[in-house]
Amino acid sequence: MLRLSTMLAVLTAFLFCFSTQSVEAKDPCVCEFEYEVSGHSDDSGQTYDIEVYIASNGTYELNGDFVNGASMEVCNSCHGDDNGPKDASYVFVGTYSYGNSLTITNLDTGCSQTITYDLPLHQPVNPHVDMDLVVTNYAGACDEGCVAHACDLWVDPKPSKIYFYAFNHQGTLHQIRYKKKHLGIYVEFPPTTSHYNQTSQFSGNTEYQAEIRVFCDGEWTDWSGPRFFTTL
Repeated sequence: MLRLSTMLAVLTAFLFCFSTQSVEAKDPCVCEFEYEVSGHSDDSGQTYDIEVYIASNGTYELNGDFVNGASMEVCNSCHGDDNGPKDASYVFVGTYSYGNSLTITNLDTGCSQTITYDLPLHQPVNPHVDMDLVVTNYAGACDEGCVAHACDLWVDPKPSKIYFYAFNHQGTLHQIRYKKKHLGIYVEFPPTTSHYNQTSQFSGNTEYQAEIRVFCDGEWTDWSGPRFFTTL
């Protein structure tokens, strides 16, 4: 049986992401976000407290066995009128069983990840030994390499500003640019290691597009495909 510390390390997932052409709303792709899932029972294995921990920007929904439509919001920006939690946890209760599933969906991008897990029952010979949730199947833990995807970028338009978030490139040199949809030339932000950029230079109720690139292995990647959005 996996120990809890080992299970937590395994479950920290960085999911592979592919952009989809001609999709201008929520891209049906799997974007990377960082999460941990743990479960623990100290009452003879009859019930488990299951905790989902997320530390990547976004609004999330949890669905599966023992949980339905639970929401979580994470905003690492801490800027002015849009402060939010830098990370978030949600705890729900499950009863001992096998082959359970949990799907975590980022509602801002349509990205999701599903794991399956067991909640073992204590053996009668030693009924008071604490038990941990055991993951039986998960995806991810892959390296996308030196590639920038449209899914790496999340755009959050506000009435007076637009915020551009780099999902997986905080601490890594990257650059974001934007322009009106299919018109004109791009406005480029300076390269940065911050997880977001912001601008107040835009027209309201107008369609825009944004792209991202990353400095990797000593050179810049190509610009990603565009992510489309509409200002307020």
